[in-house]
Order: sequence, then structure tokens, then C-alpha cells
Amino acid sequence: MNALDEFRDQILVAKSVLIVGHKHPDTDSIGSCLALAHAIEEGREVKVWIPKEKLPEMEFLPFSDF
Repeated sequence: MNALDEFRDQILVAKSVLIVGHKHPDTDSIGSCLALAHAIEEGREVKVWIPKEKLPEMEFLPFSDF
């Protein structure tokens, strides 16, 4: 089993997930965190934490209340 299969298996059984971005994230990092949260949200509690001030231009995105 590879790392991606292991990740998928863990997400499938999780009831809650915390997605953490890296320090000094760029918009690619923020977008990736928000996209992952949106992709796995069904049936689980998902939170996104990114160590940066909220960007007003991204407030329209799902899960952008990090």
C-alpha cells in the first residue's frame, strides 16, 4: 500500500479532520487546503487552520474562515 492509499483509507474512516497549511502560505497552499476540505467534508467535521491573517479576497471560498 502506498502513502496515497493510506491517506485515503484514514480519511474515509475519520469523523473529524484538521487540515493545516504551512507557515507563510501562498495562495496555492491556501487553495489546496480549502479544496481538500471541500472534497472530504461529506459526513465529517472538517476544520482548516492556516497560520496567516485572513485574506479578504478569499472570503467567498468555502472553509475560508480559518
